[in-house]
Amino acid sequence: MRWRFTLLCLFFLLIGSSSSLTQASHLGVGNAANEGCQCHTYSSATEIFLEGIPQRFESNITLNVTLRIESDVELNEDNHAGGFRLEYIGGGSIGILDETMTQFLDGYLTHTENGSAYRSWQFEWKTPEDNSTSVKFKIFANAVNGNNQSTGDGWSALSVTIPGLSSNEDFNSKTNQEIELFDLILLAFGLLILGYLLWTSFRSN
Repeated sequence: MRWRFTLLCLFFLLIGSSSSLTQASHLGVGNAANEGCQCHTYSSATEIFLEGIPQRFESNITLNVTLRIESDVELNEDNHAGGFRLEYIGGGSIGILDETMTQFLDGYLTHTENGSAYRSWQFEWKTPEDNSTSVKFKIFANAVNGNNQSTGDGWSALSVTIPGLSSNEDFNSKTNQEIELFDLILLAFGLLILGYLLWTSFRSN
């Protein structure tokens, strides 16, 4: 029974350590992306930029931030061009500047149907009152070619941590490739531990 339990743990570790993929929709993306989806292909040529942010924030100020995608995926100006889902973690808040371009779905900031015709969106960021803390922006974005299929599109991910002026943390920006590398290291470490547990389980039987 012990080795069966160990194999079950290994299975859930493999499932939990798989790379996060976005589930794209021209209507916006909320909780539907939480479990991941392989309907679109990751592309290192799709880059996400967060413009208008400082490397350290001042307390209680309001900034206009631009989220922009650059990609080699062909832009079809008469159809859908891209989309995103942004999760904000920390004090302060983010807000909508143009309701025709962005919206909140399930607590995430995402594009609207009209906003899916673009690859650049703006939103408002009100920084926390406590500048000894830090905040994080976790973004999935997808550049699409407008053929209404998953083929030919390319998604990417970006995680940005911004500390306050009095915080001991450092500014940090990680792309999807860097996030995946961490996941692989964590997975390898977990496999080594579970392999040892499995070996000891067989020896004791």
